[in-house]
Amino acid sequence: MKSLKKQAGISLVSALFIIVVLALMGGYMLKLSSVQHLSTGLSAKGIRAHFAAVSALEWATWLASNSQADHDSICSNPATTTNFQFTSGTLAGFNITVTCDNYGGFKEASKNYEVDFITVEASKGGGNDYVYRKVTATISTGSVLPP
Repeated sequence: MKSLKKQAGISLVSALFIIVVLALMGGYMLKLSSVQHLSTGLSAKGIRAHFAAVSALEWATWLASNSQADHDSICSNPATTTNFQFTSGTLAGFNITVTCDNYGGFKEASKNYEVDFITVEASKGGGNDYVYRKVTATISTGSVLPP
């Protein structure tokens, strides 16, 4: 009987060890879960930033090819930079920078071409919540733009 009394506390040590190990694993899983949620949120914001940049690129492309006056308001040599911010919808709060560089024109087969290089940058947030996307396009008009 003497040997059984000496081993009476071993189950308490084992139970404490298991509780500590399970608590550490739970803490690790909680941290992993929060990082995964943050990553998913940033991924969604990154997609929105991409579409904000593409939307601004479509706007700049339309403006550069709509009329000569609109073209000259957004594209010049040296490059012109236009800044604005989306104010509504899912793109609200994105800061947009549109840079349009007019490479000039050339004539080919009695057609006048105007060549422009458009760069759009979309950004939002700060610190760990910052997203940024950049898209570019080279466009040319195949005829003289209307006034």
